[in-house]
Amino acid sequence: VLGAPFDERILSNLIDEALQRGGKDNITGIVVDVGEHVARASCSGGGTKMKKLFTGPFFYAFFTGLFWWQYASSGSQFSFWFAVLNTAVLAWQLYGMWFRPSAGNTQSDDGSPKPNLKEWVVDVDSTRIKVSNWWSLKGGELIGAADLYINGVAKDQNTSLVPNPHKPLLSAFDISETVQSVEVFAAGVFKVKVSILVNGEVALREDLSWIDRLFNKTFPK
Repeated sequence: VLGAPFDERILSNLIDEALQRGGKDNITGIVVDVGEHVARASCSGGGTKMKKLFTGPFFYAFFTGLFWWQYASSGSQFSFWFAVLNTAVLAWQLYGMWFRPSAGNTQSDDGSPKPNLKEWVVDVDSTRIKVSNWWSLKGGELIGAADLYINGVAKDQNTSLVPNPHKPLLSAFDISETVQSVEVFAAGVFKVKVSILVNGEVALREDLSWIDRLFNKTFPK
């Protein structure tokens, strides 16, 4: 990492490694590239709900289906009660995962509540670019917003629940002599992934999975 050219995947890989080693949900990483100018990209927030889905809930969903199938096949009371128990645990885990805010990162800089908040930060020369995204399913209604901040000043906001990945979700122009434009694109099926373009060049880009790329084809360009 220390001797390699700057690559946005480094940050994502470091966070994934920290999570695999038992780190908590709210993890912030920083990668510094020293070249013609100093650029820093960082990412923080939740973004691990799908990993939880394929550990706890997925585990209980598998055994719930197995026990219900065994009960339907044999009528075993043992299978019935284990199926009921697993169903209850699965429902509780899904409720906690989707309808309760994450323990970390539930407030923005202005102090307003923003459940499941995730932020991306890029420093280009003396300009700090921050993108934030939050969502909530509390009460059964899906709400959320994405915001763009330049040097701490709000420049743009978008409340689209399903943005077009081929069009800028957020943008700002004529920021400084060296930063003429900032455009933010968002994609991702299970997890929000962003690309930040500064003056038309990639400053930060998160890798898309094959499912993400396949889903992107359903949107008009």
